[in-house]
Amino acid sequence: MRWFNSANGLTVMKKKLLSMLCKVLLFACFLSIFSSCSMYLRRDYRFWRLRSNQLIFEEDTYTSDGMVVVGECSFLPIIRIPSHVYYDGKKYTVTKIADNAFKNEANLKRIFIPKSVKDIGCNAFYGSGIYNNEKNWKNNALYISKNLIAVHKSAEGTYEVAEDTRVIASQAFANCNFEKVVIPASVSHINTEAFENCRLLQEVVMHEGLLEIEEEAFRDCHSLTSVIIPKSVNLIRDRAFYDCTSLESIVLSPSITHVPVSCFHGCISLKSIEIPNKVKWISEYAFSDCKSLEKIVLPRSLKVIDAYAFSDSKSLKTIVCHAMTPPEDKLWMCHNVSKSRIKLYVPAQAIPKYKDTYSWRQFGKILPIEE
Repeated sequence: MRWFNSANGLTVMKKKLLSMLCKVLLFACFLSIFSSCSMYLRRDYRFWRLRSNQLIFEEDTYTSDGMVVVGECSFLPIIRIPSHVYYDGKKYTVTKIADNAFKNEANLKRIFIPKSVKDIGCNAFYGSGIYNNEKNWKNNALYISKNLIAVHKSAEGTYEVAEDTRVIASQAFANCNFEKVVIPASVSHINTEAFENCRLLQEVVMHEGLLEIEEEAFRDCHSLTSVIIPKSVNLIRDRAFYDCTSLESIVLSPSITHVPVSCFHGCISLKSIEIPNKVKWISEYAFSDCKSLEKIVLPRSLKVIDAYAFSDSKSLKTIVCHAMTPPEDKLWMCHNVSKSRIKLYVPAQAIPKYKDTYSWRQFGKILPIEE
């Protein structure tokens, strides 16, 4: 009887050991799978790799600014992107999901994006398990963690972005057939090429709360006739309204300090523009090829006008510049425009300075601004 109990106890012990060994092996397999998944976090021109919740140096590559998340997570169906990561005792904020980050990741079924992410790159989720599941699409649109990722290209008419949406991702509306889009106050960022080539888009309603409009956000929206940019917007990126050929009027946010490169290039229907009072710098080609532009009002704060800023604006008749000191004209701001027929209005006491500055004295008449 004792021998039987002893043997039985040994058998039970063997089973426990075998069970424990299986668990260890399963855990090892899990770690192996998890470690084969990598999320790349990019900051200050360097790539970093997040493996098993540890940030590891990957390579020294010069790219863009900010923290960027790029994923290759074929083995994980659920991913939670951290809002912050720690490296060498320092805390870094995750602000961007890069282009193609999770593209074609078929096994990806769910992902959690933190509020810290303000920029979602082109095709970041295209072809993924999330994207391909029609159950994730509501009213022709795909939202992830209150971010608008994509809209079906076949949709048309008017579209109202869902309340509480934080970010409109890159190319979310690109090539869509909507005539009107309403953006709620909850949206803080319109990402790169978000509305590019929406050729039927006539009206975009934006509300206070919007902070940034990224590069080429409304490029080639050929039916867009007017835009009012909310006061809350403090940054507009390059070519944001490039070749919006029907754009007749635009009200810029008084919070911006810079008009970026080619922002309104090719807006051939634009007739007048008033630059807000905080703007210090107008970049190259900002209003180039605006063939209908007749009047420009420049603020007292303006310091620099870059090359070709108003080139080929051949209908230009009047420039009103409130700056007491003539802004620096880096190179032919009115290239291919007849300056001799343009009237320049400046503060009365500043007229001698303008007449003594080569690039400004070439205008036909320099007159005092009428109070």
